[in-house]
Amino acid sequence: MKLGSMRWLSGSKVVAIYLVLDLGLPINREGHPVLVERALLDPHSRPLSSPDRHGKFLVAGPLNIAGSESAPPDVTCNTSLLVGIDRRDDRTQLRLLGSRTDFVRDCIEAVVSGPL
Repeated sequence: MKLGSMRWLSGSKVVAIYLVLDLGLPINREGHPVLVERALLDPHSRPLSSPDRHGKFLVAGPLNIAGSESAPPDVTCNTSLLVGIDRRDDRTQLRLLGSRTDFVRDCIEAVVSGPL
């Protein structure tokens, strides 16, 4: 992650303004990758409004559940969200797209707090 300037907000909270944010989440089983989730955010070369992003949905929330043999979770969330679910072997992957962070967060919390 390449960070830009740091700004102080109220009290001890710090906000980092990033230049490039490269996030990765590998899930391995017995030393072999079964899922690699990656997000590269570079507002200069690919702004959030670029057509290859998620259109009007500026918030993306991936949720990966590994090691569960149960059926995919029941996802009942804010109707303004787009929700995609993929189930493979003992892995479930949810991709949530929304216009507000709180809608996506509330949906993820509802899924995680329910039976998995």
